[in-house]
Amino acid sequence: MQFLGRDTNTGGNWTKTYGKEGYDLFEEESNIPEGIEIHYVNGAKKTVKTNYVEVESIKLNYNEATLEKGGTLKLEAEVGPDTATDKTVAWSSSDTNVASVENGMVTAVKGGTAIITACAGKIEASCKITVKVSSEDEAKAEAAKVEELIRKIGTVTTASKADIEAARAAYNALSDAAKKLVTNLRVLESAEKKLDEIINLPTPTKKDIAKAVIKKIPAQLYSGKTLTPDLDITYEGSKLVANKDYNAVYNANKNIGTAKVQINGIGGYTGSATVSFQIKVKKNAVYTVGNYKYKITNASTNGKGSVALTGVKSKSVGKKLKKATVAGTVKIGGAKFNVAEIGSKAFSGCKNVSSVSIGANVAKIGANAFYNCKKLAKITISSKKLKSVGKNALKNISSKAKIKVPKNKQKAYQKLLKGKGQKKSVKITS
Repeated sequence: MQFLGRDTNTGGNWTKTYGKEGYDLFEEESNIPEGIEIHYVNGAKKTVKTNYVEVESIKLNYNEATLEKGGTLKLEAEVGPDTATDKTVAWSSSDTNVASVENGMVTAVKGGTAIITACAGKIEASCKITVKVSSEDEAKAEAAKVEELIRKIGTVTTASKADIEAARAAYNALSDAAKKLVTNLRVLESAEKKLDEIINLPTPTKKDIAKAVIKKIPAQLYSGKTLTPDLDITYEGSKLVANKDYNAVYNANKNIGTAKVQINGIGGYTGSATVSFQIKVKKNAVYTVGNYKYKITNASTNGKGSVALTGVKSKSVGKKLKKATVAGTVKIGGAKFNVAEIGSKAFSGCKNVSSVSIGANVAKIGANAFYNCKKLAKITISSKKLKSVGKNALKNISSKAKIKVPKNKQKAYQKLLKGKGQKKSVKITS
């Protein structure tokens, strides 16, 4: 059987669902809350009329009270009107760390203030509870705070000044009784003494890095990358440490020539000093410039140095190369070198090369230099210094090839180039 009831009990705690015509639907008669009257209508439906009485007032026996730590107080609540349906009182504390409450019994936990609230229905009343600690407990608590400030100091440095001063000020503000309870006062006194020693230490005089002994930096080989050789610096026999005693700034330290290092004193050192080192090339070292590889044959870097073009930089470049240019000079690491030689097999197998231009400083063409360059039909020699052409240097070049040489060298070069593997149909002209 189901029951319909109008929703008039806003203070009730039962579960309900809404039925038709604004009535509450109670599934069993036993679930109808206290304070509800039941009237039968037409023998089948039941109309519910409420006589639930709301709480209108609540009064406590104390509005405020003071307790000692550990003390208790029984609060009693008077709920009105007497005819209120539900006089149940719920208790709560604003700070259970100061004072707790259970069924109106208040227990003082520690010093401070807490508000105890009693609630019945929608009505509340409160009592202010102040918890006092004994003078002995208060002294212990204050002493403990100072002890914690002293522990916070830790290892004494100039940065400890604020912590030390804060601990001393807190200690001085204690009562005589509380001061006697501070167990680590000697730690504070020792820290104060140590800080005074640190602050009054004479400022050490910084040493001039220019007076240090800086070992000569050996010449470095050009690599195409910036060079930062290690430094060996001593001061009065003590080895200095990079980025602690000094820092180094390198300049012009990539290309061939003179690089400089500025050494700046830091830490216990001041001032600066400058040293230099040479960047050079080594004979027979090989470098790649553009599409070609060059081997150093004379390592002079004053413009009199020379190189041999030894080949193309890769097989893929060799396959694609159609026009080969052997320049008179090449720059390696910013220094100019004369291209004095075309090395053995330098262009061997470059099957798509159709023309070659040979620069003014070439004095030697190595064996098989242009071997199997089958499409090579035009060779222009600008050099008047050519003295040597290796065996089969021109073997298997185009049978229609023409070699153009300086006019005043035509006879000499015809003789020099004769029988170097080329067909007799290859012509040498000026």
